[in-house]
Amino acid sequence: MQLLKTLKGQILLVSVGSLMAGLMALTTANYLTARSQAYASLAAQSQALAHSHIEALRDWARSKARVVESAVAALDDADAAKPLNMLAKAGNFHTTYFGYADKRTGSLNRRTCRPTMTPLHAPGTSRPPAPTPRC
Repeated sequence: MQLLKTLKGQILLVSVGSLMAGLMALTTANYLTARSQAYASLAAQSQALAHSHIEALRDWARSKARVVESAVAALDDADAAKPLNMLAKAGNFHTTYFGYADKRTGSLNRRTCRPTMTPLHAPGTSRPPAPTPRC
């Protein structure tokens, strides 16, 4: 405690204290600045990624909607196999089907390989018949 009693010691103590306070203030300011810049950068990147995904999903949905809109022209075809196959390939659908007003459907399941024409509901039931694979 000899340093506190002399002028040289008091000046040294005040200098070291001021230096420590300044370093703490600079450290805090650097930390807060770096943190705010990191959060701003993260928010900007997240926003850009979200917009990118939104655009990709919008394009995907538009392409599927165009394929479905083009299916209207193929509804009048008596043989549903060719238009269904083309629609399935164009839209990358696993299952495509037409539903007609007379309660029948034309469907194509790319996993079962063949188109089927079945009534929408079996007579006297409210449930569709069980599918039968034809490969």
